[in-house]
Amino acid sequence: MERMVKQYTRVMPVKPGVKFTIRIYFENLKDEELGALLWVLILPGKKGTVGMGKPLGMGTVKIVPELNLMERKSRYMKLMQNDIWYQGDVVNKSPEQLMKAFESKILEAIDPTDKKNAGCLADTGRSRRLLKMLEWPGPPRESTGYMELSSFRDRRVLPDPLEIDKSVKIDPHREK
Repeated sequence: MERMVKQYTRVMPVKPGVKFTIRIYFENLKDEELGALLWVLILPGKKGTVGMGKPLGMGTVKIVPELNLMERKSRYMKLMQNDIWYQGDVVNKSPEQLMKAFESKILEAIDPTDKKNAGCLADTGRSRRLLKMLEWPGPPRESTGYMELSSFRDRRVLPDPLEIDKSVKIDPHREK
């Protein structure tokens, strides 16, 4: 019987220094929804770097978002302007303003113990853990490791990302 593969992950390495542009089109997003999109692209404190191959030493890609908002109603009131297609009037909203709207919405909805001493969303416990796991470079390779397949049977709890000491070898099989 042939084994069915349910998921493929394709890694497409990019040569160092390559620049490329993508566009994300959206309609009818509230300020906090657009702020959420910007928050994940910028990742506060992470300088907008992402990459699937970091554990393999493949590095990261830096994201520099540019926000262009157009007033929809004005866009459909005219067809042409100066012999080119009219795109609409520009809306002046800063990425920081939109991310603040997103953060405010989340902070009012989460558990008060998680937002204790948090001035912004990136300061909450769960966000600090996420940002810590996304750090590049992360802790030295000898301080972390992949679990052996046999270890998954025990279902041990992994250490808190904020508690990983960079100078101590972490044993994923250790007792809590």
